[in-house]
Amino acid sequence: MHAKPAPDCLPAKLYLLACDTKRRRLRSVNVLGYVLRAGILTELQHRGCLEDQDGRAAPVGDVRTGDPMLDWVLRELVSMRPRKWEKLIQRDRTRTLQAVERQLEAAGVIEVERRDWLSDRVSVLKPGMVDELRSEASLPLLDHSRPALQVPRQQAALSVMAAVGRVPGVFTVRQRRRNRKRLNELAGHSGETPEALKTALLDRFDETGERLAPWNRLFKAGSDMVG
Repeated sequence: MHAKPAPDCLPAKLYLLACDTKRRRLRSVNVLGYVLRAGILTELQHRGCLEDQDGRAAPVGDVRTGDPMLDWVLRELVSMRPRKWEKLIQRDRTRTLQAVERQLEAAGVIEVERRDWLSDRVSVLKPGMVDELRSEASLPLLDHSRPALQVPRQQAALSVMAAVGRVPGVFTVRQRRRNRKRLNELAGHSGETPEALKTALLDRFDETGERLAPWNRLFKAGSDMVG
C-alpha cells in the first residue's frame, strides 16, 4: 500500500502524534481517547458547526462537514441538549479512537495489525510524517516570534492538545512549565476545549486514583493550563 498524506484534520493529527513509529504501537492509550474527543470538538467549533452557550457545546443549525467521522459526532450532538464541553470529551472515547483509527487506515496513512491477546500493531506508512507533525505541534509553543493570536487556530490547538494531553515525544516537562504563559495564550485562541480537556482529565484521575500526580503538577488552579 502506498503511503498517503495525513488528513488535514485535528483528531487525525493527534492520533498520529501518539504513534511510536519504531515500536509500531500507540502510546498513552488511556488518555488518547480524551485527546481525540477534544480534537473533534475543536475541529467542529473551528468549522462553525459548534458554538459555546454558557459553557455548553451547542450545534449551529444544520451545518455538516462532509467528513464522516466529524459528522457522526455532530449528529450525536444534534440529538441531545447542549452539554458541558468536558462531559462531551468524556463520552464514547473508545469508539472515537476506533473511528479515527479506521479513517486513517482507510486513507492509507496507517496499517493496523489487530491482535487478540496483545496490543494492536500500528504502522505509519510514512514515518517521517510523525516527525513533521511534532514540529508543527511544538512550534507555536516554543517559538514566540509570532503572537499567539496570529498562529493558525488548528495549529494552536494541536500544540495545546499535545501539551495538555501529555502526548509523548512532543514537549518535555520543562518546556511545558517554562512556556505556561504562552500555552495559556494559545489555549485561549483555540476555543473552549483546552480547559475542558484539563477538567476531563483531572476528573478521570481523581475518580480512578490512577497517576493523578503528574496532572496535578501540570495544571495550576484557575485559568492556567500548566503549573
